[in-house]
Amino acid sequence: MSDLSDKSSASFKDSGYLSDMESWRSRIRVNHPLWFALVQEISSAGMNILQDARPSKTDDQQLLVVLLHARALQSFQASLLLAERGLISDARTLSRCVWEDAFCIGALCEKQQEYLGKFETKHQKHRHGVANAFLNKDNLRNGLSVESIEKLHKVVDETKDAKDSWKWDQVAHDAGMGALYDTHYRNLSSDAAHPTLESLTRHVETDIEGNITQMSWLPNETDLDDTLAVACAAYLCAAVRTAELFHFSDIEEKLQQLTRRYVELSKGSLT
Repeated sequence: MSDLSDKSSASFKDSGYLSDMESWRSRIRVNHPLWFALVQEISSAGMNILQDARPSKTDDQQLLVVLLHARALQSFQASLLLAERGLISDARTLSRCVWEDAFCIGALCEKQQEYLGKFETKHQKHRHGVANAFLNKDNLRNGLSVESIEKLHKVVDETKDAKDSWKWDQVAHDAGMGALYDTHYRNLSSDAAHPTLESLTRHVETDIEGNITQMSWLPNETDLDDTLAVACAAYLCAAVRTAELFHFSDIEEKLQQLTRRYVELSKGSLT
């Protein structure tokens, strides 16, 4: 439930989440000091990896892992910004993106050549599908120049043999994170990322019998600890594998310390 001050409440009614929410953010951090201290330290460790990781110009595995780690860290930090503003569903949705980056990093570390090929195939399959859509649907094809149509036909021909076998459960399994796919990632799909009955319950208030009493669009800290825990788990998986690949022993040790703190703190958060 939200308890925005009168001044903040008036501003929120006019501008929603674009309003000044500093009082809300400050209160949230006071109410959850241990979690916010941990996420700050995890983020700092991630910034060290970001600055120190320099992929070899001839090593595609290192390049992809560095890019995936940068994406994971950015989404991790963004999820924290959303969480402290009471945007729980959106924060959890971004955590799901972090899990996907972590799965990819793990898969590239475990099965380098296979997943270097799969990344390329997935890209070509996507190009094939988009080009076909424009060529085969009149409402998209109409208005295209002859030159554009010729280019689309060329893309279709170049990518006709691409076979996309990308399945997230398999990627997670190949990364050695199959259990985490089931315990963490899948739940984020239904309770946040997709418009399901479960995710929509975050926008209503109910009585003790489960009857809807009113709609709710205010900032909320329900599930905040769990949301921060899931984000930390996802990013730690991505960061640890990246640090291992680049042999950052000092950062690996720091991440192991942070992981132990996460485990102790999350015992009362994850369900």
